[in-house]
Amino acid sequence: MTLLQYGTGGSTANPFRNASVGAQIVVSTPELESYTRAMHKKLNLAFDILTDIHLKTAEQFRLVFTLPDYLRELYKSFGSTLDRFNDEPEYRLPVPARPVHRR
Repeated sequence: MTLLQYGTGGSTANPFRNASVGAQIVVSTPELESYTRAMHKKLNLAFDILTDIHLKTAEQFRLVFTLPDYLRELYKSFGSTLDRFNDEPEYRLPVPARPVHRR
């Protein structure tokens, strides 16, 4: 999961909390809910984290890529096992994106 950072000092506070702005941040991640729940609580985030199981939503927006073998091995060497965190054996990830939706 990539957390958006605002302002100085790496703050994860929601800059759109003021209702007059009329916007809301929502983070979507392929990580399993058990991991995102812990992260949300640990960082006391002011925005929601949605779980995109098996990247079904990201696929609809064509925002998915598969890590090449050499990067899979690199991730594994650092102890990062995406297949465990994302329940995704193909080592696929969402392309970082900032979609803006207007009501």
